[in-house]
Amino acid sequence: MNRLIYIILICSGAIGLAPCQLFGQDKTELTVEAPKVVANGEVFRLSYTINAKCENFNGPRIEGFLYNGPMLSTNMSTQIINGQVTQSVFYTYNYTLQATNTGKFTIPAASATIRNKTYTSPAVTIEVVADTRNQGNQQAGQAGQSQGTQPGINSDDLFARVEVDRTQVYKGEQIFAVIKIYTRVNLARLGEMKMPSFGGFWNQEIPTPEQIGLERVNYRGQIYNMGVIRKSILVPQQTGTIVIDPFEIECYVNVQKKRQRSPFDDFFSDSFFGSYETLSKKITSPRVEIQVRPFPPGQPAGFTGAVGTFSLTAVPDKTEVKTNEAISLKVNIKGKGNLKLIEMPAIRFPADLEVYDPKITDNIEAGENGISGSKTFEYLIIPRHAGTFTIPAWSFSYLDPAAGQYRTYTSEALTLNISKGEGETDPTIISTPGKEDIRVIGQDIRFIKTGNAHLTRSNRIFATSPGFYFVYILLILFLVLTLGYFRYQNKNQADIEGTRFRKAISLSRKKLGKARVHLGSGQHEQFMETLLKGLWGYLSDKFNLELSELNRESITGLLSAKEVPEIIIEDLIKTIDQAEFLRYAPSPGEGDYQKLLEQSENIIIQIEKSYRR
Repeated sequence: MNRLIYIILICSGAIGLAPCQLFGQDKTELTVEAPKVVANGEVFRLSYTINAKCENFNGPRIEGFLYNGPMLSTNMSTQIINGQVTQSVFYTYNYTLQATNTGKFTIPAASATIRNKTYTSPAVTIEVVADTRNQGNQQAGQAGQSQGTQPGINSDDLFARVEVDRTQVYKGEQIFAVIKIYTRVNLARLGEMKMPSFGGFWNQEIPTPEQIGLERVNYRGQIYNMGVIRKSILVPQQTGTIVIDPFEIECYVNVQKKRQRSPFDDFFSDSFFGSYETLSKKITSPRVEIQVRPFPPGQPAGFTGAVGTFSLTAVPDKTEVKTNEAISLKVNIKGKGNLKLIEMPAIRFPADLEVYDPKITDNIEAGENGISGSKTFEYLIIPRHAGTFTIPAWSFSYLDPAAGQYRTYTSEALTLNISKGEGETDPTIISTPGKEDIRVIGQDIRFIKTGNAHLTRSNRIFATSPGFYFVYILLILFLVLTLGYFRYQNKNQADIEGTRFRKAISLSRKKLGKARVHLGSGQHEQFMETLLKGLWGYLSDKFNLELSELNRESITGLLSAKEVPEIIIEDLIKTIDQAEFLRYAPSPGEGDYQKLLEQSENIIIQIEKSYRR
């Protein structure tokens, strides 16, 4: 009886394991795990893991280390989701290694054979640096002794840095910036952070994991645990020296309490029995200076500020159509550089073609290698008349920062053959009859009137009448007003600064109106771009300055000189900062966008009211 029950249990277990084998067959791979950097004399682990049982494991040839192994361990996990059972089994081959020399060592690949198929792991490189751990402990101890019985945190054991891949660039050339924290202490958690404002830069943040992980690295010959706080692509918008503000962060560190010696210290000296306290330390990164060079002289005609390496194509969807049929001309700029800031050079279309503003489509990615992708300008062309029309050749130029030279792409001229559409007739020319075509029928000969004619002499001469003098005065007045108007227009055209000053408010209203349209249609990225262009463009026109010459400091000085109240200036700076923040915020609400638009409109009105020219 017991034997029968045992057989039934074995059968049920086999049936129950069947779905595990069915759903647990993931892709087989052999992975390797080891620290990237270790100290000389340090003992560490090298692990190879495969998610299937292998018939034969061939370990790597390890040189430059003392080692022991491999030791096999097995890890099994089972999941039941919606009645589906999945089972995973991992086999790990562990080596224990000890570094004996400094330098970089490459451990070749290991291999495993499963059902006559060989799987290979990647090779791994390990850097061995001089052992400075005792020196670090002595420095930490000295810092603690200098503060009495309170333990201290040495500035060499916990610090932050803003690291950039280059410090000398051209205007518009992208910079990869990473905010990092380095630690050799027991970091419990991170507190409040104050990010740099990146003033003077166009900033594109690169997504990073919300959970900040620490990785062992070699920093200036010493081993630290490093965590990445934020990654960004910075594009300078002005020349000269731009300073990246320091990054500030509050760190909480677990440190062991100092206590008086006792006979039990030798027994309870293990960290398991030690008591700890959490200390807070505010760390600030050094500021970073970026030297931004202006564009090289000799800018080509088709240069609009593009910096990087690009290729360009311009293709119409068709070249032979009938009148009133649409033609799509797509201009695609592809490459690596400041793609989001690129503008198209002007294309001279024939006057007989009706051309709409281009539709701009971005397919851009930002990563550690910079901003890359493509930007497409799609022109909608509608011919209204039949004939052959030619779109002249045009050029697009960009600055190659690596070579320090301009590169130019010149398109080919495009010929469009337009035929007459169905049901369309030739234009009708209407002519008026000449004098010889006019004849008074039946009244060309009049009879002689007989009898007494009642004729009166008229003394009313218009040249001497009051009406004549009235009209004459009106003509003279009209001539004077016309001459005054043209003189006023010529003066305004000569006064470029005054013209920009007067048109600043109207142009800003048009920009903000366009931003409101983008917001209504849910185009948040276009909304933020148009809104910022409206604010910066208003200030540029108001002070007759180029956009590259404007920053928060110069705006504050210029507005203060025009007696604009300080509270209005602060509101303007806060509005610009909030706009740049919302532009890169993960998921701001619709109300935030609407509030920002209203703030922008209100701040421009307040500046206009308080501005003293």
